[in-house]
Amino acid sequence: MIREDLVEPSLLFVGTEFGAFYSAQPNSWTQLKYNIPTVAVHDILVHPRERDLVIGTHGRGIYIIDDITPLEKLAEANRIGTYLFPVKAATEYNPNSSIPGGVRGAGALGDREYSAPNPAFGAIVTYFLRDSLPKGGDVTLGIYDASGKRVRELTASKKRGMHRVTWDLRNAPPYMVRRPATQVGEPQFRQRDPSGPFVLPGRYTARLTVKGGGSGAPSMSETPIEVRSDPLVPMNEGDYRGLYDMRVSTGRLQATVQAAVRTAEQLKDQITDVKTALKSNTAPDTVSKQADAVEKELNDILKKLRGDPEAEALSDDKRVEDPSIQERVNNVAEEIGNVTSQPTELQRSTLTLATSDLQREVGRINALLQRRIPALNAGLDAAKIPWTIGRPVELMK
Repeated sequence: MIREDLVEPSLLFVGTEFGAFYSAQPNSWTQLKYNIPTVAVHDILVHPRERDLVIGTHGRGIYIIDDITPLEKLAEANRIGTYLFPVKAATEYNPNSSIPGGVRGAGALGDREYSAPNPAFGAIVTYFLRDSLPKGGDVTLGIYDASGKRVRELTASKKRGMHRVTWDLRNAPPYMVRRPATQVGEPQFRQRDPSGPFVLPGRYTARLTVKGGGSGAPSMSETPIEVRSDPLVPMNEGDYRGLYDMRVSTGRLQATVQAAVRTAEQLKDQITDVKTALKSNTAPDTVSKQADAVEKELNDILKKLRGDPEAEALSDDKRVEDPSIQERVNNVAEEIGNVTSQPTELQRSTLTLATSDLQREVGRINALLQRRIPALNAGLDAAKIPWTIGRPVELMK
């Protein structure tokens, strides 16, 4: 059986005993391998509203290729060489993250229940490269808001052919999680990968930049992206803005907590190195006391920032200490990150107190960096203690 596209008459689809094929130009057929097995295809339908290709196979199998607009414009794209296809409007909603892959298990009920993966959440950006890039070439794909500010950089392939990238309608994460190799017995801190806040509904632009290998100017293509609000959510523009602003400020607070934790951890490594060196070298008691005092303060700072590792290992009914700054900030970020309502007063007050506590601990860290650590290093230099982490390297004579 054969079907003609509803928009582009020269685009044909055919079902055979060995899969589905399409033709975008005369005398040329290409098999559709978009997760479609090589099976008998008995029916094909182009959805008139969604622009999806629905394929029915022998055995009552159904396969759907989302948005075939790129196939409709493939001839034009092939003629131009580098092409960024139109992007369907995307609706911003809160996907059910409790279901792996967005699929509810149907159980062993045969044809009485059916489940399949949902389409990818977000805006699907499709682009085409007719030729492989020469050595030194590069491809970047960015998302920009109405003011021209870049809100996200997407991973783009440099290989020839058609590529699809999904933008999850979020800004970039506020920070990157560092996961160093840990030693046996070293405490593990539960830390999830952060997510950037959802962008505000509105108009955005996808920009594809292709740079050849030479000194010529890169080519640039743009296409608009419309991000729509959830029609089931009773929030006006001001409500969205208020929620968005708090998500952004909370993300910045998370980044500051992460910076404080990593700085304190690095200082702790320095002091550990110092104490190891002091064990095998003679130094005045004042230097050892300085190192002990700095270590004690760092332990207290880290406890307040990220929590006590010994308490983390206890069950919830045995933990009596207050949540750490990191835990409080991350909890609020998670709570407001996937809701469709204004932040509560409790969430606002929690962030206010966490910000105050964080400001205090950052002040202690900066005091260590600016005064106490340099003073300790000066004492180590005066005592001729061999080099330790964080001290200048000198050529021994």
